[in-house]
Amino acid sequence: MKLIFRFKLQKSPFVMGVLVLLATLTLTPFYGQAKQSLVSVTLKDAKLIQALNEINTKTGNQILYKVEEVTKESKLITLTVKDVSVAKCVEECLNGTGFAFSLQGDLIVVHPKKNHEQPQGPVNQTLKGTVTDIAGRPMEGVAVMVKGTTTGIATDDKGYYEIKVPLQSIIVYAMLGMKRKEIPYRSQNVLNIIMEEEAAEVNEVVVTGVFTKAK
Repeated sequence: MKLIFRFKLQKSPFVMGVLVLLATLTLTPFYGQAKQSLVSVTLKDAKLIQALNEINTKTGNQILYKVEEVTKESKLITLTVKDVSVAKCVEECLNGTGFAFSLQGDLIVVHPKKNHEQPQGPVNQTLKGTVTDIAGRPMEGVAVMVKGTTTGIATDDKGYYEIKVPLQSIIVYAMLGMKRKEIPYRSQNVLNIIMEEEAAEVNEVVVTGVFTKAK
């Protein structure tokens, strides 16, 4: 036995108002979530902590991180994204850094990469070139050294040298009888040097008077 209930919904202002209110309350959370899940960010030469703070400002602090860890990141971030997910935005910011992220519910946790090792010392690069005198003749046996270290090499019979040097170092060129040169290294691949002779010092005798030797 089936019981069928039928009723007619009158289009009165009160009834229509209630329906609109119910629809608004029902759809608002979903609309809000969809809106908050997308973010647009523009960054230029920003530090990582600045980038994460910017995203947090736009997303209501969805990103968690340790300040003492993030502030150590030296890579500057330049980024422009529009209407992307928060996770995608964070991923773009962390690209090329020593950090990764994981999702924990609605939160994004930024942490150092596993097995990520920061360089323990300056990264060495290869520097090569030739050393000649002012006449263009190759100079053999010129000492090429990294100032303040024990790293060094001597030029061959063609004046050629090749040496591993760290960034922001000073390269010293020295040879007996020649003027010493100190050149800042700024990522050059080739550095050709012209050595000049060191001026010889001449002792001068100045006569200041006349004297007579006694007999």
